[in-house]
Amino acid sequence: MTADVLAMVPHETKTVMPEAAPLKRVAIIGTAPSWKACPYDDQGLEVWSLNDAYLVGVPRANRWYDLHPFHQMAFRSNTQPVDPHTVPVGSYLRPAGHLDWLKQRPFPVFLAEARPGWPTAQAFPRQAVLDYFAKFWPLRRSRTGTIEPGPDYEVSTPSWMLMQAILEGYREIHVYGIHLATEWEYIEQRPNFEFLLGVAAGMGVKIVLPAS
Repeated sequence: MTADVLAMVPHETKTVMPEAAPLKRVAIIGTAPSWKACPYDDQGLEVWSLNDAYLVGVPRANRWYDLHPFHQMAFRSNTQPVDPHTVPVGSYLRPAGHLDWLKQRPFPVFLAEARPGWPTAQAFPRQAVLDYFAKFWPLRRSRTGTIEPGPDYEVSTPSWMLMQAILEGYREIHVYGIHLATEWEYIEQRPNFEFLLGVAAGMGVKIVLPAS
């Protein structure tokens, strides 16, 4: 075969497939006892926690959340027992120094609103989350028989965290330490959180829960 003919023969080429994007995985951590079940040694698993969960000893985190208004927080002594009569009704109890702890975190801290002078604080993207999830809320039938879009359906910080993880494309979501077992949580928050887990599962997200 002449050189001219060889030049006409196509060379074998190797198809190079683009590398798949790494699977986005996250664990949402609360303070109920199952927080210890999270595989913290798995560095491919992000850890998001909330409020004062650092008190139980969560060993690492990639994000932190406290979405409660600062003016509604009451701060307790770290050395004295809490007298419930001194806690204002409707306030969110936090340990002394809680705001300083949040302010000093080296990773993103999501708050209800941004805070000047807080290097890693970010305002939680509430409207973006609500806009994305509007299509999932149950419709409501009025007394006149019309069926209309229902109100947004979220009632807890874990719900907001879960919704943000779904919005950001996390395909494996673990939940530890969020039992929603007290009276108020069980009545108001647990049905909502389970509804959102169902939404995630229906979208193909892998949901991992601790053994009961």
